[in-house]
Amino acid sequence: MKRLFCIVYIFIDILVINAQNEKINQEYLYNSSVLSPALSGYYEKPNLSLIYRTSWLGIQGAPEFIKLNYDMLLPLDIGFTSSIMNYKIGIFSDIIVNTGAALRIMVAPQHYINFGINLDYQRSSINTFKAKSQDLTDPVLKEIALDVDGNKINAGFGLVYNWDDLYAGINMYNLFKKPIKIGSYTYPIYRQFEFFSTYRYSEIEDWDFDGFLLISKIKETKFRYEIAAKATYNKNIWFGLNWRRPYNFGINLGGKLTENIYFNYTFVLSGQKGLINSAGSHEIALGYRQKKGGWLNDRRKGSSRLIEKIKSLYNWVF
Repeated sequence: MKRLFCIVYIFIDILVINAQNEKINQEYLYNSSVLSPALSGYYEKPNLSLIYRTSWLGIQGAPEFIKLNYDMLLPLDIGFTSSIMNYKIGIFSDIIVNTGAALRIMVAPQHYINFGINLDYQRSSINTFKAKSQDLTDPVLKEIALDVDGNKINAGFGLVYNWDDLYAGINMYNLFKKPIKIGSYTYPIYRQFEFFSTYRYSEIEDWDFDGFLLISKIKETKFRYEIAAKATYNKNIWFGLNWRRPYNFGINLGGKLTENIYFNYTFVLSGQKGLINSAGSHEIALGYRQKKGGWLNDRRKGSSRLIEKIKSLYNWVF
């Protein structure tokens, strides 16, 4: 009984706080395009990554997920991203498919505004038949034995300001607040607001230093803060540290295996009550990114070509 209540409590916390959009991993440390829908196509060239994460190792029913993410620029310099993720925690499982698009507008020399939208499809399942054998005698599980699922479509948007190596943005997710129904169970969906800022310092030869600040808020929860820093040597090897409120500390190591293939490993240790005795969270990523290109390298000196064509059409008409 206690084990079931623990799993249910963890699931509710994940559903309300992390559910569809909160960054439950440290992917942003090596893939800036995931920071906002407005940064879709951030690297310009095709960028593909596969991530596996297992959280709170050693705790039965703890979360794990696998995610495949892809982004690039489409014709007319429209940023595009798409991902599919399978998230599991105990007897609960989510499949989330996400797609997004972004435009970049130059408002002044070296000053840009990026705007993006995203759509997600979520399929959530509860299957008590996946309970461990030692739980089968639990009267609660026997009473509510079921295998049901529900579907939900949602949307979000992002707005990002960029000046030189500084990025600052606001995201809003879960625009559609209609609850998700899983069988006869109904779970509320709350809007999520997120602010982030990143800055790169590259004044030391062969070294780049990146700083990250993320703040998010969901109704009926406290503000969540995350601070991270990353040092990259010769653009090939990196090391990072991050802290997430209240008691989560992470170490990030990665580098290029070849010119286009990169690898990353993240370890997170939680000091939260009930999780301190776990073996931490482990995240492994393998990615492919074509050499050169992208907003990071300032190849695109102006707005999206779609915006330029709209301006040209307006000038021609008027």
